[in-house]
Amino acid sequence: MTRALRSLAVVLVVVGASGCYRSTGSTEVGIKIGKLFGADEVVAPGRTVLVIPVVHDWYVFDTKTQTVEMKDSKNAREDDALDFKTRDGNDVSVDVTVLYHVDPAKAPHVLRHVARDVDEVRDVLVRPLARSIPRDSLNELHGGPQHKLLLVGLQGKHLAPAQLPPRNLVFLLDVSGSMNEPNKLPLLKRSLSTLVSTLNERDQVALVVYAGASGVVLPPTSGALST
Repeated sequence: MTRALRSLAVVLVVVGASGCYRSTGSTEVGIKIGKLFGADEVVAPGRTVLVIPVVHDWYVFDTKTQTVEMKDSKNAREDDALDFKTRDGNDVSVDVTVLYHVDPAKAPHVLRHVARDVDEVRDVLVRPLARSIPRDSLNELHGGPQHKLLLVGLQGKHLAPAQLPPRNLVFLLDVSGSMNEPNKLPLLKRSLSTLVSTLNERDQVALVVYAGASGVVLPPTSGALST
């Protein structure tokens, strides 16, 4: 009996020694699954836990907001162009940007029933839905005298510069590679340059970037420096 207990203790020590520590990042939630008893442990962001390979499985979900742009791609597997025909044969092309995130509390359910990480969530759930929902809606459109397309433009009230209150502007800019197109980031830069030329010493402007880089690239700065 004593020998058996000693053998069991040795086995437990070996199993424990074979484990390793796993950590979650500031925006990540971990899921430690017990392979022997089936218990799930949700590991909060910024924590470290012991994971024993023969006893546990370990998965991590990034819970920050993810972005999917449905657009043309030279890679056939990533081509998400939304081009459709209406019921009466008219061609329709739309641009769709989807923002999504994994709810930390529902991460175990997502793991067991949907996907093993956020990339798989994007591929098996978000992209198919972002394609099928607009397609099903737009396919129902049809022309005819009872349907008209109307472009509406709204102009706000013009104010003289002296009437404008002090402005405290903060811009959050996506600087990922997908923005490097003439009608995206370069156009945005020209627009901001035009805006800055209207600022004065009572105004402040700040810039924050995300995606390709992240952080404050311009702290609150007086509009007096725009000249």
